Amino acid sequence: MCQFQKLYNDENGYVVRCNKCSYYQVLFAGTMLSINREEFEKFQLQISNQKQQDDPVDQQVKNMVLPTTRPGVHLVLSPGELNQLKQMMEYAETEIKTLALLDLFREYR
Repeated sequence: MCQFQKLYNDENGYVVRCNKCSYYQVLFAGTMLSINREEFEKFQLQISNQKQQDDPVDQQVKNMVLPTTRPGVHLVLSPGELNQLKQMMEYAETEIKTLALLDLFREYR
């Protein structure tokens, strides 16, 4: 059974990682992905490569199709939601790096 470690959590979604099997769960816009580290990194890259729209009128229109690492699974997001997802994933990645650094210090005790 998975033991999840919270990497990010707010009203829009969450990112957690299992301490046993190293799988990630990403929940956003009503879609939950269970992915491994490699897929997590690819998903982050896909998010960061999406073009942002500068027109503030269209910030709430769901007109952006974001492929996931799963065949046939896409997220349909507004530019505002894409920005939220991007911030969520960046925060989770920062948390992953911080936890890895803390683990290094624990090993040297």
